[in-house]
Amino acid sequence: DVLVTDDGRLLVTGQLVRGDGIRRGWVGAYELDGQPQWSLEFDDRDGVGVITQTESGFAFVTGALGGPSEIVSIDGSGHVTGTYVMVDDDPNVGSPYALLDTSNGLLLGGILDNDLWLARLDDGQLTTLVHEDHVGLYDAISHLRRQGDTIVALATIGAHNLGNGDSIRFDTVDTWFIEYDDQGKQLRKTVLTSGEEHISIRVIDLA
Repeated sequence: DVLVTDDGRLLVTGQLVRGDGIRRGWVGAYELDGQPQWSLEFDDRDGVGVITQTESGFAFVTGALGGPSEIVSIDGSGHVTGTYVMVDDDPNVGSPYALLDTSNGLLLGGILDNDLWLARLDDGQLTTLVHEDHVGLYDAISHLRRQGDTIVALATIGAHNLGNGDSIRFDTVDTWFIEYDDQGKQLRKTVLTSGEEHISIRVIDLA
């Protein structure tokens, strides 16, 4: 992921693979001219995904094969200030694809049991706000943005496509903008594509 910060820096997340072939989660901070400021490596994490700016610094998702995801908080200088472990066997814990800081805690958008999932992490407590089962077989919130007094989510509804019978892939059959209030109550939904309009959507930035 790539984040442009409020003070004009770039934060980049991903993974490093050195000569030993081991994947390590990585976060790097840069000036806009490309000059490095600091970087973090996580030996026990094989990648770092989505990142967002928070009131006290930044928060991002880390992952490891065979282990739970974690939400890691850092300050503006790259020092870790907190970690929340997404317990695998908790039925209320999904896979976060999007993060957004709010006055009521950190919002997580993603997928739980192949359905839309929106949750709040506040003071070490994770609360599911939305868990919606739709007609798709792989429904997810992939992006979250603040727009005035509302939170806008990009949601994709996936369908199963057997293709030539040798492989299974997921097609996006519905794409929605869903607006929520800070408590997770749905205010309105805008359908961008639906029905037979099978598309492959890639979002760079909704800001």
